[in-house]
Amino acid sequence: MIVLDNIEWRLVIDIHLGIDQMRNNKPPRTRDSAHVLQKIALILKQQQKYDEALDNNQQTLKIQEIYYPSNHIVIASSLNSIGVTLYKQKKYVEALDYYQRALKIQEKSDPPSDVDAARTLHNIGIILREQQKYNEAFNYHQRALKIQERYYPSDHIVIARSFILIGLALAIQRNSNDALDYYQRALTIQKKYYPAVH
Repeated sequence: MIVLDNIEWRLVIDIHLGIDQMRNNKPPRTRDSAHVLQKIALILKQQQKYDEALDNNQQTLKIQEIYYPSNHIVIASSLNSIGVTLYKQKKYVEALDYYQRALKIQEKSDPPSDVDAARTLHNIGIILREQQKYNEAFNYHQRALKIQERYYPSDHIVIARSFILIGLALAIQRNSNDALDYYQRALTIQKKYYPAVH
């Protein structure tokens, strides 16, 4: 049990009151409140409080829609965050919809938000794998990898994660030789980042 002294307890109460005021303002006072709500949602996700996280993500999006055009990259980021929360709740169809909306914005943004789009492509691939649409999942992971290869060195850990996702998509389709190749490529990169402890 955590015991708080009076000052800490008052601080906790002040924070909660501030958050409540921020949430209940009509319309919200500033764009900054969206940023705070987004951070709260992230913590709630880590605590596996997905309903509360989703509520904060949706409030974030509502605020951002007041301050940003519908095709702004900030909106895409919130759509992606909502998709992640829905994925954690195993609401794959809804998550896929949010990911696709985010991707559409990311691909059309100027300048293009390629690195974010690659992340969203992987998220879509993961959903498609859950839906047993393995060929489609593989294609989305490949698209993500092609983008990442333009922005990261060939031995970057992000590339290794892509290799793992592609390897998994291939392994599920019983394409063991190709899956093994991708897994070995990922392992080579990971050994560089996480050397064995002797």
